[in-house]
Amino acid sequence: MKLLPFEQVVNLIQMATLLFLSNWVWLEARRTQEETAVHIFAAGLFSFFLGDLFWTVHLLVKGCAPAVFSPADIAWIGQFVWLFSAVRSLCPKGTPHPWWIGVLPAAVLANYIVWITYMGCEPFTNALWCVAIMLFAWQTGCGLAAKGNRLHPFFVSATAYLLAELLLFLSGGVLYAVMDLLVTVCVVLMSITLLKGVRHAG
Repeated sequence: MKLLPFEQVVNLIQMATLLFLSNWVWLEARRTQEETAVHIFAAGLFSFFLGDLFWTVHLLVKGCAPAVFSPADIAWIGQFVWLFSAVRSLCPKGTPHPWWIGVLPAAVLANYIVWITYMGCEPFTNALWCVAIMLFAWQTGCGLAAKGNRLHPFFVSATAYLLAELLLFLSGGVLYAVMDLLVTVCVVLMSITLLKGVRHAG
């Protein structure tokens, strides 16, 4: 698998951004009223970075992408578990669960079905991806349902991130690189809106 120059640049930008954001958010956590949740979110960003790092190093050293269910997959799946935990901690207690929050996890499930049928992806590993992302999607929807919350911009950014990831999984070539860049932008927005929201929460 050979990356196009634009894909290489986007990949490096994403890695540098994730490394910076994970450290910045972690350090800023002590200035917030949700220090534990912010630390968990930062851990998710760092897990994302580790997945990218392993994938890139493997590609550079061996000239091909890692095999199915590599350490990169473990880190990337772990990212969504961390993010789910952070969003769950930040979601206001007693938030109603309207029917439409099920649309997001349903979209993830539909994406998975496309992966294993039309795209011929390996079902077991992608099932793990699907479960982790569905948990994140459900909890993000719960956050969106909590109107009037200062963290609402964060939940909107998290939803944009989720949708960008789903579109990324269905793309290829230059479009994949463009979507990956959009994912990076969404991560930046999530970090900024999270810190802004928890600093003024209460």
